[in-house]
Amino acid sequence: MYNKKSGCLKTEPASFFLLILNILLLITFDNYFIIILIYLYLCIMKNQRQIFKPYHQNQLMALPPTFEELIPASRPVRVVNQIVDTVDLDSVFSKYKGGGSSSYHPRMLLKVLIYGYLCNIYSSRKLESAIRENIYFMWLS
Repeated sequence: MYNKKSGCLKTEPASFFLLILNILLLITFDNYFIIILIYLYLCIMKNQRQIFKPYHQNQLMALPPTFEELIPASRPVRVVNQIVDTVDLDSVFSKYKGGGSSSYHPRMLLKVLIYGYLCNIYSSRKLESAIRENIYFMWLS
């Protein structure tokens, strides 16, 4: 594989070693020389290890992001939010009777219901689960 930065061919140590070994076997060098090459190859491979990015699951963030920051502007959930915000819901508000415990805002319920239909979620239990698990539904609610 060609490396653009260095301008050289980039080869894996294993494939490079096998190429050298095949050439040496064709030339039929002394067996000790081949054993030394195998030993060097094993030493090189022993020092190579996988490098992973750091992973700290419980790491705290300096400033936790808001849902507003986590949702891209091009997502359909933003369109649903803007459209429902412009709809006049006075007729729905007039149907609510006072008393009892507080209820969820009708605008929020409508947003969740419409976005759920958009995502092919029709069951109220699945909508409830989506509100707990899906960041887009969390943002709407």
